[in-house]
Amino acid sequence: MSSSEIISQSEIDELISKPGKVKGAVFNTTEDYIRLRYGNKGIKLLENEMANLGHPLNFEKINNLDWYPIGLRVLSFIALKKAFSWGDKELIDMGIASPKVSFLIKLILRYFISIETTFKEAPRYWKNHYTPETGRLETIEFNKKEKFVKLRIYDFKVHPLFCVFYLGYFKGIAQFGGVNIAIQETKCMFKGDPYHEFIGRWV
Repeated sequence: MSSSEIISQSEIDELISKPGKVKGAVFNTTEDYIRLRYGNKGIKLLENEMANLGHPLNFEKINNLDWYPIGLRVLSFIALKKAFSWGDKELIDMGIASPKVSFLIKLILRYFISIETTFKEAPRYWKNHYTPETGRLETIEFNKKEKFVKLRIYDFKVHPLFCVFYLGYFKGIAQFGGVNIAIQETKCMFKGDPYHEFIGRWV
């Protein structure tokens, strides 16, 4: 069964037509992660699945600083799940690893050593990855005493797989500040809420 059999053509077309774009760096980060985990064969499998979805992606030709349709990122998640029989856990694991692999995140956060400063910079690295049409990220509250952070993503109703990915991504971001957090999505636009809300807690 190919990836195209788990998502209809109309859904693919809708994803690709969604407004907003994402930096090519996110695809190169995925490429580095897959190459480390599965080798060159894994990259070929992923590219084959993208072709099955009708949107071939040659990772060698992706430019870190170029802009690509946000829907293409979702299709890459779908292709990953099919190519390697991933569940949500594996997508979360990739999310955790992504900040450590991403050259953009490492560039932005290389001087930040505290979890507080790291999360206060969250809106900045969102803007470095997404065009304004894809919404915005805000750090709503950072409570050092009670050891939690509250993040919200507004105007970002792209696909539920992003919700899964960000459970890992924000956990990976926290590790730049030297803290291991447990994170939950407490509000979700796909469940009728006006925004996505993630709360991370640590001990």
